[in-house]
Amino acid sequence: MSEKNRFNVELPGKLRGKFKSLERKLWFVDTLITLCGIACGLVVAYLLLFMSDRFWNTPAELRFAFTLAGGAVALHFAWFWSKHWIVNRRDNRVLAAIVQRKHRRMGDRLMSAVELTSIDQRPEDVSEELCRAAIEQIDRESEKISFNKAVSTRKSRIAFVLAVLVLGVLSLPLRYTSDASQNALKRAVPSNTERYTFVQNGDLQVNGRDSGNGMEGIFYVPRGEQLQLTSKFSFADQKDGTP
Repeated sequence: MSEKNRFNVELPGKLRGKFKSLERKLWFVDTLITLCGIACGLVVAYLLLFMSDRFWNTPAELRFAFTLAGGAVALHFAWFWSKHWIVNRRDNRVLAAIVQRKHRRMGDRLMSAVELTSIDQRPEDVSEELCRAAIEQIDRESEKISFNKAVSTRKSRIAFVLAVLVLGVLSLPLRYTSDASQNALKRAVPSNTERYTFVQNGDLQVNGRDSGNGMEGIFYVPRGEQLQLTSKFSFADQKDGTP
């Protein structure tokens, strides 16, 4: 490129403002999708473990798989956000391409305006006056166009509804079975925490005595002593069902 073309031209203030407004809406949509995705991934993994523990003593390997799957989903959405806003943040050329999806002709014009502001991308032998005039013309044409309408909000609305539903389901065990909920949370990480069950001992007594040493469900009986069980529940033989 010849030296006479190495001049600096910037986008007009109004056009830069419209790009900034588009960027802010993209940030809001991407952030909402990310937060909802992370919440859904982690909460669904927790709910799977909570429900599994209600039916059987979930093995440590399966508990780890639930936690790993939820963490993987959360990391996927975290990377989605980081890729667009930290690693490879969208520049004006990408923003113009987004507008192009909704307003094809205006998008093409915006791409041209962005290229004219770049020393390496503008055509050779274009004068500074012609370059500024072309950009100003595109700026005037863009006043009638709302760049923000080029951002699709369908995915963010779906993600928000799903997150509300999942969090609504989560609120049920948290409210009505807080002990079981805390137990499932502890078991979500590798630990020797025993599974919480809703089984009651029915005020069980052995030979007229409650559990010993403050340990619920554990009874100490001298060897050879006859056992007499009393409870508000009835007992039956496991084999023949006799009382």
